[in-house]
Amino acid sequence: MDKRLKNLKKTMNREVFAQLKFTENHKKSIREKIKQETHSDEEILIAIMQLLLQKKTGYQLISLLQSRGILNFKENEGSLYVILHRLELRSLLTSSWQEDGVSSIN
Repeated sequence: MDKRLKNLKKTMNREVFAQLKFTENHKKSIREKIKQETHSDEEILIAIMQLLLQKKTGYQLISLLQSRGILNFKENEGSLYVILHRLELRSLLTSSWQEDGVSSIN
């Protein structure tokens, strides 16, 4: 899969993006906009529930959310655990501890 994505990126760079010209100001503006992008609570909950179809650790969940562009937890991982705890209190998911001290969520 990674190879196909790399090939797609190369093709896009060669055929589509080659025609586009961005100034440094454009690039800076786009980067700032991406950093500021936040997701609604609903979007985050949907992503969490989709990702928890199989057991995951909190670390795995944060990594997968970040790969989806949800960066809300990047510098505040603890806030994810607050959400997970609320979902667990509502019996929407369960958590468990393994003997090695690692917790998993399902």
